[in-house]
Amino acid sequence: MKTVILILQAVLVSQLAMASNYGVGGGVRTDSASSNTSGTNIGSSTNYMAGVIGQMDLVAQLQARAGFFYTQRSYQFNPLGGAQGAANFTYLDVPLGLLWKLSDYGGPFIGANFALNVSASCPGTCTGVSSMPMGWQLGAQFKFAPEWGAALYYESMSVVMTGIDQPKAIAAQLFYMY
Repeated sequence: MKTVILILQAVLVSQLAMASNYGVGGGVRTDSASSNTSGTNIGSSTNYMAGVIGQMDLVAQLQARAGFFYTQRSYQFNPLGGAQGAANFTYLDVPLGLLWKLSDYGGPFIGANFALNVSASCPGTCTGVSSMPMGWQLGAQFKFAPEWGAALYYESMSVVMTGIDQPKAIAAQLFYMY
């Protein structure tokens, strides 16, 4: 699996180098999750992200969209009979998607998101942390000035940790495009 990730990262770096648009950005997200463990409550929280994004023309109105984002994911974790508090995770997110460019100002996108776990801290101990949860994103990206743009999207991921299932997020990002 790590070989696949390294190949994916090499392809992304080469694609970002050939991108017709690329930029740096950051944003906020509201993360929430559920639990399939009886008696465990999971609360939502607001988190931050920062990174780079690039787009490369494929055909007339279709662009490949890829990037790297340093992303925080936190959940209020209250397991039955266990330590309560915030479960904090840090990931290097690698979104890969397709952007349907409706105009020069943007359009909708859909794609996969591969998240590589960088760190985890939990009340008590972190057990069963997924080193690479995967998911998908659905959203819209648009420009509101020649160099400035934004993206709004919904994200759904696989299990982050035992007891924290079905993580979801609503995110807003601001970009400075070159």
